[in-house]
Amino acid sequence: MRILFTVANSPSHIRALVPVVRAAEAAGHTVGIATGAASAGDIAAYGIDHLPAGLDILDLVARTLEKTGMTFADLTAMERTVDFFIGPPAEAMATDVIETGWNPDVIVRSTLEFGGVLAAEVLGVPHASVAIGGAVNVISPPSTLAPLMAPLRASFGLAPDPTGEASFRHLHACLMPETYDAAEATVPHSRFYRHENPGRRGDALPPALAELPTDKPWVFASLGTLSAFASDGLSLLKSVVTALTRLDCVAVVSTGRDVAHEAFGVLPSTVVLVESVPQPLLLECCDLFITHAGHNSVREAMRSGVPLVCTPLFSEQPYNARRCVEAGVGEQLHTETMTTDDVLAACRKVLEDPQYRSNARRIRRDLLALPPLETFIADLQSLVGSGLPNSG
Repeated sequence: MRILFTVANSPSHIRALVPVVRAAEAAGHTVGIATGAASAGDIAAYGIDHLPAGLDILDLVARTLEKTGMTFADLTAMERTVDFFIGPPAEAMATDVIETGWNPDVIVRSTLEFGGVLAAEVLGVPHASVAIGGAVNVISPPSTLAPLMAPLRASFGLAPDPTGEASFRHLHACLMPETYDAAEATVPHSRFYRHENPGRRGDALPPALAELPTDKPWVFASLGTLSAFASDGLSLLKSVVTALTRLDCVAVVSTGRDVAHEAFGVLPSTVVLVESVPQPLLLECCDLFITHAGHNSVREAMRSGVPLVCTPLFSEQPYNARRCVEAGVGEQLHTETMTTDDVLAACRKVLEDPQYRSNARRIRRDLLALPPLETFIADLQSLVGSGLPNSG
């Protein structure tokens, strides 16, 4: 079976699909990832075949924000979906996939990539989606997608889809248990599978981290790959770092590539700044995760049973943070008013109350009880074998 995965060329979006791609490879299928040419290095780091296709989404975001003078946070979730994922990005992805002659038997798209739907229907093959972000039922439900996808469907000669359900026509994979977000099951044709943490070739923790003290709680902090698009991203990170210097802990803070560590001043030896670190590996030995509440980060924390302090910035992150609070696995801070004292108080609350850890472990058990990704691949094979027609 030939399985083509389509995804916007955001590192976090690609990362979310990697375990699914590897499950397909392990089952003996031919796989490829169709995404922007700028992500060639990122794809190569995972050891996966890359089919250059579609637009450079990160470049599109940067150019749009520069042109409008807005920040990523100024846009609503729907505006971001329309501007950066539907319209020209979906049209470009569909056109490139159709014209490459790769000839997939099935297309699997990330939930914020819509060209895969169009390409699959033109090629007459089934398609599926994988929930790489939270709040799919809120940000891109079928009723919202219908008018947005209508011009694209018409331009590719596809039948109208007045309900919007064509984007979820065959199979939608949820990678978190219903106990985390029962609303995810409202997406048409949803099934739940077990999230597996991704990893790059040669991933290992820096040796210096292994030498840090083990007689204090370990805290990991990261505001995600898109924090650079937040106008106050650096000041928020500084508040987190300052709070961690006052907390009796060992802290590792991932700053990202474009942040000068000198900006944080002299820090105690128990607060270590790194450009990046293999997040799933570090979470295995942490007691608390301070995070922007991106869906990847929440999933990876729950896979290790680690409670959270959430500092959501934009997109579906506030929704994810609320779900963490409602599930009892973390606390949410409001970045518009967040102070160092707020960060410190939230960290102490989560670390000192064992119920947060207990609830995170409960979600972890529920996640581990889900069918493995191999089952998702088998379900894809059943779709292909059934000869389901595309009614588009």
